[in-house]
Amino acid sequence: MVDGLRQLAPFSGLDAGSLASVVARLETIAVGDGGVVVAEGDAGDAMYFIVRGAFHVERRGEDGAPRAVAELREGEFFGEMSLLSGAPRFATVVGRGEGELLRLGRSELEAVAAVHPEVRAVLERFYKERLVANVVRASRLFRIIGEARPDTLAEVVRVETHPAGAVLLEQGAPGKKFCLLLRGTCDVFHRTSDGREVPYAAMAEGDVFGELSLLQEQPVTATVRTRTRCVLLAMAPEWFDQLLRDNPAARSAIYDLAGERSQRTRELIVREELQRRLI
Repeated sequence: MVDGLRQLAPFSGLDAGSLASVVARLETIAVGDGGVVVAEGDAGDAMYFIVRGAFHVERRGEDGAPRAVAELREGEFFGEMSLLSGAPRFATVVGRGEGELLRLGRSELEAVAAVHPEVRAVLERFYKERLVANVVRASRLFRIIGEARPDTLAEVVRVETHPAGAVLLEQGAPGKKFCLLLRGTCDVFHRTSDGREVPYAAMAEGDVFGELSLLQEQPVTATVRTRTRCVLLAMAPEWFDQLLRDNPAARSAIYDLAGERSQRTRELIVREELQRRLI
Protein backbone atom coordinates (compact mmCIF):
# COMPACT_ATOMS: atom_id res chain seq x y z
CA MET A 1 0.00 0.00 0.00
CA VAL A 2 2.97 2.33 0.62
CA ASP A 3 3.95 2.12 -3.06
CA GLY A 4 0.36 2.78 -4.13
CA LEU A 5 0.11 5.84 -1.90
CA ARG A 6 3.38 7.15 -3.30
CA GLN A 7 1.74 7.33 -6.75
CA LEU A 8 -0.64 10.04 -5.49
CA ALA A 9 0.60 13.57 -6.18
CA PRO A 10 0.53 14.86 -2.56
CA PHE A 11 2.67 11.98 -1.29
CA SER A 12 5.10 11.47 -4.16
CA GLY A 13 7.91 13.32 -2.37
CA LEU A 14 7.58 11.70 1.06
CA ASP A 15 10.06 9.17 2.38
CA ALA A 16 9.15 5.58 3.27
CA GLY A 17 8.84 6.28 7.00
CA SER A 18 6.35 9.11 6.53
CA LEU A 19 4.30 7.06 4.07
CA ALA A 20 4.24 4.05 6.38
CA SER A 21 2.97 6.26 9.20
CA VAL A 22 0.12 7.52 6.98
CA VAL A 23 -0.77 3.99 5.87
CA ALA A 24 -0.96 2.81 9.48
CA ARG A 25 -3.64 5.42 10.20
CA LEU A 26 -5.86 4.78 7.17
CA GLU A 27 -9.33 3.29 7.65
CA THR A 28 -10.96 1.15 4.95
CA ILE A 29 -14.58 2.07 4.15
CA ALA A 30 -17.03 0.21 1.89
CA VAL A 31 -19.54 2.40 0.03
CA GLY A 32 -22.70 1.10 -1.64
CA ASP A 33 -24.43 2.45 -4.71
CA GLY A 34 -25.89 5.86 -3.83
CA GLY A 35 -24.02 6.04 -0.55
CA VAL A 36 -23.13 9.60 0.48
CA VAL A 37 -19.50 9.89 1.54
CA VAL A 38 -19.46 13.63 2.23
CA ALA A 39 -22.29 16.17 1.96
CA GLU A 40 -22.07 19.72 0.66
CA GLY A 41 -22.00 22.24 3.52
CA ASP A 42 -20.93 19.75 6.19
CA ALA A 43 -17.78 20.19 8.25
CA GLY A 44 -14.76 18.46 6.74
CA ASP A 45 -13.07 16.04 9.14
CA ALA A 46 -11.37 13.63 6.71
CA MET A 47 -9.93 13.10 3.24
CA TYR A 48 -10.49 10.00 1.13
CA PHE A 49 -8.54 7.86 -1.37
CA ILE A 50 -10.44 5.77 -3.91
CA VAL A 51 -9.32 2.13 -3.93
CA ARG A 52 -12.17 0.76 -6.04
CA GLY A 53 -15.28 2.08 -7.76
CA ALA A 54 -16.55 5.35 -9.15
CA PHE A 55 -18.04 8.35 -7.33
CA HIS A 56 -20.21 11.24 -8.51
CA VAL A 57 -19.40 14.78 -7.35
CA GLU A 58 -22.53 16.95 -7.06
CA ARG A 59 -23.24 20.56 -6.14
CA ARG A 60 -26.50 22.31 -5.49
CA GLY A 61 -27.61 24.80 -8.13
CA GLU A 62 -29.34 28.10 -7.43
CA ASP A 63 -32.66 26.22 -7.33
CA GLY A 64 -31.28 23.87 -4.67
CA ALA A 65 -31.30 20.84 -6.96
CA PRO A 66 -28.11 18.76 -7.14
CA ARG A 67 -26.15 18.73 -10.40
CA ALA A 68 -23.23 16.52 -11.33
CA VAL A 69 -19.94 18.40 -11.74
CA ALA A 70 -17.34 15.59 -11.90
CA GLU A 71 -16.72 11.88 -11.55
CA LEU A 72 -13.87 10.36 -9.54
CA ARG A 73 -12.35 6.92 -10.04
CA GLU A 74 -9.74 4.56 -8.64
CA GLY A 75 -6.48 6.28 -7.76
CA GLU A 76 -8.05 9.70 -7.17
CA PHE A 77 -8.74 11.40 -3.85
CA PHE A 78 -10.94 14.14 -2.40
CA GLY A 79 -11.78 16.01 0.79
CA GLU A 80 -8.36 17.50 1.54
CA MET A 81 -9.48 21.12 1.07
CA SER A 82 -12.11 21.05 3.82
CA LEU A 83 -9.94 18.93 6.08
CA LEU A 84 -7.01 21.35 5.96
CA SER A 85 -8.76 24.72 5.61
CA GLY A 86 -11.66 24.15 8.01
CA ALA A 87 -14.08 25.28 5.28
CA PRO A 88 -17.37 23.40 4.85
CA ARG A 89 -17.58 20.75 2.14
CA PHE A 90 -17.81 22.35 -1.31
CA ALA A 91 -19.67 19.39 -2.84
CA THR A 92 -21.42 16.09 -2.18
CA VAL A 93 -19.67 12.85 -3.16
CA VAL A 94 -21.91 9.84 -3.84
CA GLY A 95 -21.02 6.24 -4.64
CA ARG A 96 -21.82 5.02 -8.16
CA GLY A 97 -22.03 1.29 -7.71
CA GLU A 98 -20.05 -0.58 -5.09
CA GLY A 99 -16.83 1.14 -4.00
CA GLU A 100 -14.04 1.14 -1.46
CA LEU A 101 -12.22 4.08 0.11
CA LEU A 102 -9.35 4.75 2.46
CA ARG A 103 -10.14 7.45 5.03
CA LEU A 104 -7.61 9.71 6.76
CA GLY A 105 -9.35 11.62 9.55
CA ARG A 106 -8.28 14.84 11.25
CA SER A 107 -7.16 13.14 14.47
CA GLU A 108 -5.19 10.57 12.46
CA LEU A 109 -3.53 13.31 10.42
CA GLU A 110 -2.61 15.17 13.60
CA ALA A 111 -1.06 12.01 15.04
CA VAL A 112 1.03 11.47 11.89
CA ALA A 113 2.05 15.15 11.68
CA ALA A 114 3.22 15.11 15.32
CA VAL A 115 5.94 12.66 14.27
CA HIS A 116 6.27 13.57 10.59
CA PRO A 117 5.40 17.29 10.20
CA GLU A 118 6.37 17.12 6.53
CA VAL A 119 3.14 15.18 5.86
CA ARG A 120 0.96 18.13 6.83
CA ALA A 121 3.26 20.52 4.98
CA VAL A 122 3.01 18.68 1.67
CA LEU A 123 -0.75 18.25 2.00
CA GLU A 124 -1.25 21.94 2.75
CA ARG A 125 0.90 22.97 -0.18
CA PHE A 126 -0.92 20.61 -2.51
CA TYR A 127 -4.41 21.62 -1.42
CA LYS A 128 -3.64 25.32 -1.92
CA GLU A 129 -2.17 24.68 -5.35
CA ARG A 130 -5.21 22.60 -6.29
CA LEU A 131 -7.61 25.23 -4.97
CA VAL A 132 -5.87 28.04 -6.82
CA ALA A 133 -5.84 25.97 -10.03
CA ASN A 134 -9.61 25.53 -9.75
CA VAL A 135 -10.10 29.23 -9.04
CA VAL A 136 -7.90 30.26 -11.97
CA ARG A 137 -10.01 28.11 -14.27
CA ALA A 138 -13.25 29.60 -12.96
CA SER A 139 -12.31 33.29 -12.57
CA ARG A 140 -11.00 35.34 -15.49
CA LEU A 141 -9.58 37.96 -13.13
CA PHE A 142 -7.66 35.44 -11.03
CA ARG A 143 -6.51 33.74 -14.22
CA ILE A 144 -4.95 37.03 -15.31
CA ILE A 145 -3.44 37.58 -11.87
CA GLY A 146 -1.95 34.11 -11.79
CA GLU A 147 -0.48 34.10 -15.30
CA ALA A 148 2.60 36.12 -14.36
CA ARG A 149 3.40 34.31 -11.09
CA PRO A 150 1.48 31.00 -10.92
CA ASP A 151 3.87 29.65 -8.30
CA THR A 152 3.35 32.69 -6.07
CA LEU A 153 -0.44 32.88 -6.10
CA ALA A 154 -0.91 29.69 -4.08
CA GLU A 155 1.44 31.02 -1.41
CA VAL A 156 -0.18 34.43 -0.90
CA VAL A 157 -3.87 33.56 -0.58
CA ARG A 158 -5.70 32.08 2.38
CA VAL A 159 -9.08 30.40 2.75
CA GLU A 160 -11.51 32.03 5.20
CA THR A 161 -14.88 30.76 6.43
CA HIS A 162 -17.43 33.19 7.90
CA PRO A 163 -20.91 32.63 9.38
CA ALA A 164 -24.02 34.44 8.15
CA GLY A 165 -24.16 38.05 9.35
CA ALA A 166 -20.40 38.61 9.49
CA VAL A 167 -19.09 41.98 8.27
CA LEU A 168 -16.23 41.32 5.86
CA LEU A 169 -15.57 44.94 4.88
CA GLU A 170 -17.02 47.96 6.66
CA GLN A 171 -17.76 51.29 5.03
CA GLY A 172 -15.37 53.95 6.27
CA ALA A 173 -12.80 51.47 7.60
CA PRO A 174 -9.39 50.91 5.96
CA GLY A 175 -9.22 48.29 3.22
CA LYS A 176 -7.72 45.08 4.58
CA LYS A 177 -7.91 42.44 1.84
CA PHE A 178 -8.82 41.56 -1.73
CA CYS A 179 -11.31 38.67 -1.86
CA LEU A 180 -12.89 36.14 -4.19
CA LEU A 181 -16.18 34.67 -2.97
CA LEU A 182 -15.90 30.89 -3.33
CA ARG A 183 -19.16 29.85 -1.66
CA GLY A 184 -22.23 31.66 -0.36
CA THR A 185 -23.89 35.04 -0.85
CA CYS A 186 -22.99 38.50 0.48
CA ASP A 187 -25.08 41.66 0.83
CA VAL A 188 -23.45 44.93 -0.19
CA PHE A 189 -24.79 48.30 0.93
CA HIS A 190 -23.88 51.96 1.31
CA ARG A 191 -24.86 53.65 4.57
CA THR A 192 -26.20 57.16 4.00
CA SER A 193 -25.57 60.15 6.23
CA ASP A 194 -28.93 59.60 7.98
CA GLY A 195 -28.14 55.94 8.70
CA ARG A 196 -30.15 54.29 5.94
CA GLU A 197 -28.72 51.24 4.17
CA VAL A 198 -28.91 51.54 0.39
CA PRO A 199 -28.31 48.10 -1.14
CA TYR A 200 -26.21 47.24 -4.16
CA ALA A 201 -26.58 43.96 -6.05
CA ALA A 202 -25.74 40.97 -3.87
CA MET A 203 -22.46 39.12 -4.43
CA ALA A 204 -22.43 35.45 -5.35
CA GLU A 205 -19.83 32.79 -6.08
CA GLY A 206 -17.07 34.05 -8.34
CA ASP A 207 -17.45 37.73 -7.43
CA VAL A 208 -14.46 39.73 -6.17
CA PHE A 209 -14.40 42.69 -3.79
CA GLY A 210 -12.07 44.84 -1.74
CA GLU A 211 -9.96 46.10 -4.62
CA LEU A 212 -11.26 49.68 -4.70
CA SER A 213 -10.01 50.78 -1.27
CA LEU A 214 -6.65 49.05 -1.82
CA LEU A 215 -6.10 50.71 -5.18
CA GLN A 216 -7.11 54.17 -3.99
CA GLU A 217 -5.60 53.78 -0.51
CA GLN A 218 -8.85 55.15 0.87
CA PRO A 219 -11.51 53.87 3.29
CA VAL A 220 -13.94 51.21 2.12
CA THR A 221 -16.88 52.76 0.23
CA ALA A 222 -19.50 50.07 0.98
CA THR A 223 -20.11 47.42 3.61
CA VAL A 224 -19.97 43.74 2.64
CA ARG A 225 -21.87 41.43 4.97
CA THR A 226 -22.45 37.69 4.60
CA ARG A 227 -26.04 36.68 3.93
CA THR A 228 -25.22 32.98 4.24
CA ARG A 229 -22.22 31.08 5.51
CA CYS A 230 -19.42 32.05 3.14
CA VAL A 231 -16.01 30.80 2.08
CA LEU A 232 -13.50 33.31 0.70
CA LEU A 233 -10.13 33.28 -0.97
CA ALA A 234 -8.39 36.33 0.53
CA MET A 235 -5.19 38.17 -0.38
CA ALA A 236 -3.41 40.61 1.95
CA PRO A 237 -2.82 44.20 0.73
CA GLU A 238 0.94 43.89 0.38
CA TRP A 239 0.64 40.87 -1.93
CA PHE A 240 -2.16 42.52 -3.88
CA ASP A 241 0.13 45.49 -4.56
CA GLN A 242 3.08 43.31 -5.53
CA LEU A 243 1.15 41.08 -7.91
CA LEU A 244 -0.32 44.11 -9.67
CA ARG A 245 3.11 45.64 -10.07
CA ASP A 246 4.31 42.40 -11.67
CA ASN A 247 1.31 41.96 -13.96
CA PRO A 248 0.15 44.89 -16.17
CA ALA A 249 -2.79 42.90 -17.58
CA ALA A 250 -4.14 42.17 -14.11
CA ARG A 251 -3.59 45.78 -13.08
CA SER A 252 -5.60 47.00 -16.08
CA ALA A 253 -8.47 44.55 -15.44
CA ILE A 254 -8.72 45.48 -11.77
CA TYR A 255 -8.58 49.21 -12.49
CA ASP A 256 -11.46 48.75 -14.95
CA LEU A 257 -13.48 46.93 -12.29
CA ALA A 258 -12.63 49.53 -9.65
CA GLY A 259 -13.62 52.33 -12.01
CA GLU A 260 -17.06 50.81 -12.54
CA ARG A 261 -17.63 50.48 -8.80
CA SER A 262 -16.32 53.97 -8.09
CA GLN A 263 -18.75 55.41 -10.64
CA ARG A 264 -21.61 53.46 -9.05
CA THR A 265 -20.75 54.89 -5.63
CA ARG A 266 -20.54 58.45 -6.96
CA GLU A 267 -23.95 58.12 -8.60
CA LEU A 268 -25.45 56.83 -5.36
CA ILE A 269 -23.98 59.74 -3.37
CA VAL A 270 -25.32 62.25 -5.89
CA ARG A 271 -28.82 60.73 -5.66
CA GLU A 272 -28.60 60.82 -1.87
CA GLU A 273 -27.66 64.51 -1.90
CA LEU A 274 -30.49 65.38 -4.29
CA GLN A 275 -33.01 63.54 -2.11
CA ARG A 276 -31.70 65.29 1.00
CA ARG A 277 -32.15 68.71 -0.62
CA LEU A 278 -35.68 67.91 -1.70
CA ILE A 279 -36.77 66.98 1.80
